[in-house]
Amino acid sequence: MPQLPPLPFTDDEVRASFPGLNLTTPALGQGSFKVAYRASTDQGTHVLKVIYSSPISDEPDEFDLDQMPDRTAREISSMGSVDSPHVVSLISAPTVVRIGESSYLCFEEPFYSGGTLEDRLVDGPLDRAEIRSLLISLLKASAALWGTEKIVHRDIKPGNIAYDGDGTPVLLDLGLVLVTEMSALTDSELASPKTPRYAAPEQFEQRRNAQIDFRTDQYLIGLTVLEAVRGTHPFYRPGISAGAYLQALVGFTPADLANDDLDDDVREVLGRLLSPAIYGRYRTPELPMEKLGIK
Repeated sequence: MPQLPPLPFTDDEVRASFPGLNLTTPALGQGSFKVAYRASTDQGTHVLKVIYSSPISDEPDEFDLDQMPDRTAREISSMGSVDSPHVVSLISAPTVVRIGESSYLCFEEPFYSGGTLEDRLVDGPLDRAEIRSLLISLLKASAALWGTEKIVHRDIKPGNIAYDGDGTPVLLDLGLVLVTEMSALTDSELASPKTPRYAAPEQFEQRRNAQIDFRTDQYLIGLTVLEAVRGTHPFYRPGISAGAYLQALVGFTPADLANDDLDDDVREVLGRLLSPAIYGRYRTPELPMEKLGIK
C-alpha cells in the first residue's frame, strides 16, 4: 500500500473554512488526490471532498475547471452529467475555498448510510437476492455511464460501491473514468489506470494494444460480484506474483462457477462478463440486463 502524503491543512483549518457545515473529523477517507469529510446541515448529511493535490493560485471568481488535472476535471464533469440512481452525483457545483494557506477545489456528493460493499463482505458472502440486486445495479450504472459520452469507469471494486438508505447499490469514485468520446489514448506506452487487484486482462496491456470500453467495466462487475458470491477475491491470494495472478484471470472458464450458489441466469451472465477476451463479453451494455429480465 503506497504511503499517502500528509494533508496540507489541519482539521481545524477545514472546519474554519466551512462555518455553515458541521464537519466530522478526522476525515472519512483520504486518497492520493482528494480527502473526504462527513458534513451535516439542517437539510441532512453529505460528503465534502477537497482536491488537496492541486492548490489553486487564482482568486475563486477567476477559477476555471479546465485548469485542474485531467483526472479531476473528468471526474467532476462525469458526476454532473450522468443521471442514474446507481451512480454518485454532485449535490452542488464545485467551488474554490481557501483552507489554511492555499485555496482548493471542493465539491459535495451524497452520503450513503449503508456503508460499502467492502464493509459488508467482512461478514461473509451476500445471499442470492443481494447478489442479483448488486449485479443489476452495477450493470445499470455501467449502461448509464456508457450512454453518457461513452464513459468507462475502470475502477469498479467493493470499496467503490456504497449502499443508500434503501439498500440500493451505488457506484462511487469516478476518478479513473475514461471518456472515450473526449479522451485520446495519447499515453500509448502505458497500461490503463487501474486497481491491479480489480482490473480486466486488457487493462494490463500497453494502451496502444488494448481496447478499453464498456466491456472492460463488464469484467470488473463480474469480478466484484463473484467476490461478493464467495466472500473472498476469486483470483487474488497473498503473495501471488503478478504473472500468476494474470494467468488466473485468463484461465477462467464458465465451468468454474458450477459450485457457486447462484441463480441460473446470474451464473450465465457472470460466465460471460468474466470472459478473459473482451470479445467474449456482451456486445452492448443492455444485453446482460435483458438476460436477467431487465428491459
